[in-house]
Amino acid sequence: MPPYVDPVDFQSIGFEADQSSRTSVLNPVQVDRLQEVADTLNRFPDLNVLIVGNADKTEGSDAQCQAISEIRALLVYEWLASHGVRSKLNGHKGVGNTHPVDHSDAEEHRRHNRRVDILIQ
Repeated sequence: MPPYVDPVDFQSIGFEADQSSRTSVLNPVQVDRLQEVADTLNRFPDLNVLIVGNADKTEGSDAQCQAISEIRALLVYEWLASHGVRSKLNGHKGVGNTHPVDHSDAEEHRRHNRRVDILIQ
């Protein structure tokens, strides 16, 4: 099994749920953290990296959650690629709401599921 960067380590690459348009926006407050991730990945240019987006079950139907998770993965993938990440970005995918890290119904916990995981392959 490939090494895995625990999603909790990267939960600060967060997303806000935009209930009006069912889209995702990279949280501007978290861009500094994303730069730290990019800097870390650049120290290991031979890594193969897969970006995986996730959604919270309250963000819509399964199909809507799938679309939202794909948008999140794409946003992070494009941000990393456009900011000089030299690791091998092997792509991005969304997994909808199928991999929650927190099963609580409290908003403060559901936000943990609106995330991007970075898999080191």
